[in-house]
Amino acid sequence: MITHLTDIRERALARVPSKLRSDPVFAAFIAGLAAGVQALEDDAWELLALTVDNAVGAQLEQIGAWVGEDPAGDLTDAEYRRFILARIQINKSNGTVEDAIAILSAIAGVTATQKNYVPATSALTIVTDPLLSAAVRARLVTSMGACKPAGVRRTISEAPVGYFGFVGNPDALGFGAGQLADFVE
Repeated sequence: MITHLTDIRERALARVPSKLRSDPVFAAFIAGLAAGVQALEDDAWELLALTVDNAVGAQLEQIGAWVGEDPAGDLTDAEYRRFILARIQINKSNGTVEDAIAILSAIAGVTATQKNYVPATSALTIVTDPLLSAAVRARLVTSMGACKPAGVRRTISEAPVGYFGFVGNPDALGFGAGQLADFVE
């Protein structure tokens, strides 16, 4: 198991022969070298601890830059974090419907559903509460475009909880009770 060493100066001085350790100039030289190594050790541990889940602000934007996601702009850290995780999936995507569902689900934070229509049309739907912000919707269109195969038409719609639907859909409400869904893309 890897452990974070916090006593590199003491370890370095302990390895120096006692005759040299008693020389204040040599001891100061070793302590100075050890301070640099300690700084590298501390920085390495910060990088090991840095993940998408616990990064905020500039750290989160740095991770976004590493994976190719544009800076956050008007997004909150939580929203931007979802786009970074989705960008990682986009970078590995083969453009399949399953990839699109996983990416849309990662961005929206809810499970996406999908229906295929002939010819070469796919309709993805998310049910959200509350509805996605304008900034998230705009970026969602760009992100989903990056994982769409050529020659396939895809629509994405966002429905609020309590959306309008027909008989046979247990989650939908009927006439006069349900709210209409909105096309995102």
